[in-house]
Amino acid sequence: MPAVIAAVAVIALTVTVAGPVLIAAANGDTVVNMLDCIKKLIQQIRERAPGMPKPPPGRSKKDMKKAAQELGLKYKYYNFGFCGPQGAGKSSLINSLRDLPNVEKTQDWNHDIFNAAPTGETETTTRLNQYGWRKDDEAPRYLRLWDIPGCGTIGNRIQNYFNDNHLYVFDCLLMITQGILGEYELRILNEAGACNTPIVIVLSKSELKAESKARCRYDRKDMSATEYQPIVEDTINEAKQHMLDTINKAQASYKSIKISRVFVVSAVKFRDFLKTHTETDALLAFETSELLSYLVAEAKNKRVA
Repeated sequence: MPAVIAAVAVIALTVTVAGPVLIAAANGDTVVNMLDCIKKLIQQIRERAPGMPKPPPGRSKKDMKKAAQELGLKYKYYNFGFCGPQGAGKSSLINSLRDLPNVEKTQDWNHDIFNAAPTGETETTTRLNQYGWRKDDEAPRYLRLWDIPGCGTIGNRIQNYFNDNHLYVFDCLLMITQGILGEYELRILNEAGACNTPIVIVLSKSELKAESKARCRYDRKDMSATEYQPIVEDTINEAKQHMLDTINKAQASYKSIKISRVFVVSAVKFRDFLKTHTETDALLAFETSELLSYLVAEAKNKRVA
């Protein structure tokens, strides 16, 4: 389906202990290779997932099955948990990856796995909800995206957030943030590391920073993709370097943090690109499709029979 196979990543930046390393700027060949890679991944997640994720230290397969039952989670799917602070853009990203528009949560709203997740500036996700793709010839039918309530709210205090929400049962967690890691986020990252649960940091709403840079440099709206490209590259590099510096400082107190990747994304521009197919929207979608490709590969590595 378009939301999965669209290749829109501009540059890839791997986070290592030595610092961020620029891998490559996208060109025609890179886009073709990415498309082929993602299509192959889709075929893998069109088949029932094998076994379950490896239990974390101190927990058994029985514990994993009990937690999954409480959540309504089924291990025949690859399950990705979207966590982080309220208003970070978790629900919007889940909708964008499935090429669905955002919707407001009204009194008449009822959860449906195949419909859009409700979004808003106030707390709209009050319980864990799973979302998937409608069945068609190209849909990744064995992939589930879980919208997890924002941490640090009255109903989801940080002290018990990780265990109360059984975050250790997921194949991979996504920490959604707009670029700031506070105590809430660091504690989740630390607990995920202690449980050997793969977790990536996703910097959301990145189009806002790029557009702000564009206004400062050009003071006009009708910019070309060529003009946007260095702005997008600067936005990615600056955001990831800041995140790396934050994590390096935090590891003195949070010693179990294990972050392998940081992705810069824009749910809004990714959705726009799926409709417009313009080069500018492709640039401003940042690394959204590359994120999904990475998650699928990571999830498959964590499965046991």
